[in-house]
Amino acid sequence: MGKGVFLEQMVNKERLINSFIKMAQTPSVSGAEERMRELLYSEFNKLGLKMLEDDAGKRLGTNSGNLF
Repeated sequence: MGKGVFLEQMVNKERLINSFIKMAQTPSVSGAEERMRELLYSEFNKLGLKMLEDDAGKRLGTNSGNLF
């Protein structure tokens, strides 16, 4: 089985496209990424994953830090 066929079977194209559209429609201009942070936090939380956020937002006067 070729690599492309294997990846094609693993990737849910509809879910991938829907996720991209949701992120692209979420306002997240530089310095005001809070809504994107909330979206990512929610999506990762649904998968049982935890995220950490540093204090870069507070130090730079913006509304979101870096997510890890």
